Amino acid sequence: MSKESKLQIAFTEEEIKSLNAHLQAAEDILKGKMIQLTKEDVKKYSKLGKQTVGWAKEVHDDTVNNPFLLPDSVDAKEWARYIALLEVLNPFSLKLSNLAQQLKDTTTRIGFEVVDACHETYHFARFYSTKDKPGFKLVFEKWRTHYKKKMRKSADNATKTM
Repeated sequence: MSKESKLQIAFTEEEIKSLNAHLQAAEDILKGKMIQLTKEDVKKYSKLGKQTVGWAKEVHDDTVNNPFLLPDSVDAKEWARYIALLEVLNPFSLKLSNLAQQLKDTTTRIGFEVVDACHETYHFARFYSTKDKPGFKLVFEKWRTHYKKKMRKSADNATKTM
């Protein structure tokens, strides 16, 4: 992590507690009301985009205004309930997706900076461990085992793809 690449991100203890409390409150409200699709389910069910949601509302409204358009196989009350749920859940889903992506991007960048600092420190210790500087050799040997595992793993993965 170079001294120039500082991210201006910080949280107070109060903010962390508040975020945790609000997330817990959201989890408590949503518990038992949300479902988790399997991979097969995700393939089976189509995702509604903005245009499809608009079209679905249009079709629903037309059947409300013209009940003769509604087939016997469709439960009008259940359909109306689902339309109302979409209107409530879609904005939440969009907000949470955006927040989740921002959190992922932020932790990715912070993680990169942390690992970059580790690499710089490792190489610094490696250099000075060969110069018989006190304290460097022991710590370098300790860190080296992790570094070797990572290097060996990436080398193994590289040869597998050839």
